[in-house]
Amino acid sequence: IGNLKESLKKKDDELDKLRKIGDRCDELTKESANAAKEFKETIKLLKEESNRLASENERLKNTLNTVEERLAELEMERQIYEEQQKNSKENVSKSQEDLSTSSNFEEKDKNDPTTSLTPEEAKKLLYC
Repeated sequence: IGNLKESLKKKDDELDKLRKIGDRCDELTKESANAAKEFKETIKLLKEESNRLASENERLKNTLNTVEERLAELEMERQIYEEQQKNSKENVSKSQEDLSTSSNFEEKDKNDPTTSLTPEEAKKLLYC
């Protein structure tokens, strides 16, 4: 009977150890389940943030394209304006040259006796 009691006590001790191990396994299982749940929630939040950032990135790309297009338009307008200014300056210079040349011809005409005709001389030349 003593051996049986001792054997039974050993079995009870082993059973207690196994129960403690089982309890610890249950705790670890719960902790793992909670960790998995937290990871899933974190993944969900990260996906939402990723989608938000992708949307923001697309919006910024569109804004950048719009700005670049407007910049190109403004650059073309600037080039056209500069060309017009250049042409305007050239036209002013040419007009000044033409006026100067015209003034010189008029001055020559006044001093040249062959080009200064009286009305009577002009009639004679017309009817000859």
